[in-house]
Amino acid sequence: MAQPHPAAEDLFASAWSACYLGAIARGKAKGADSVILGCTEICLLVGPEHIDLPVFDSTLLHADAAIEFSMTQPAPHPRAA
Repeated sequence: MAQPHPAAEDLFASAWSACYLGAIARGKAKGADSVILGCTEICLLVGPEHIDLPVFDSTLLHADAAIEFSMTQPAPHPRAA
């Protein structure tokens, strides 16, 4: 499968980053006090370093929860064949 030219990728990502940052700015202007990055791809475009509100990145929250769960659950017992 053909890959997009890196410059086109940068332009695409830049346009979407600006779109998300604009939506976040509009939300803040209307009183939002935090931002939820609720889709796994959003954190590839914008992150806490771009936003002056508390940010909740669902990808990191899910990964942290999965690690916590896996570290606190007993190992399953193997089944007899």
